Amino acid sequence: MDWFKAGAASANKPGGAEYPPLNDTQAQRYWLGGFGAAWAASDDETPLAEVLAAALGERAALRDQLLTHGTGHPTPPA
Repeated sequence: MDWFKAGAASANKPGGAEYPPLNDTQAQRYWLGGFGAAWAASDDETPLAEVLAAALGERAALRDQLLTHGTGHPTPPA
């Protein structure tokens, strides 16, 4: 699976997207990279955090894991 492309596709068409598995840090980081790159290349002025939250919908566990990447925290900040 090319998680970077899957993340980019998720930013462009939420709802029909493929999401990285829970507890797979590498897949999640590639997916986030693709998602962020597609958002940055778009004309969407909505903050990235809001676009990401909308794309993830009810996937709270995945959202929480994605939010920990790059923060140095093992769990989401309180």
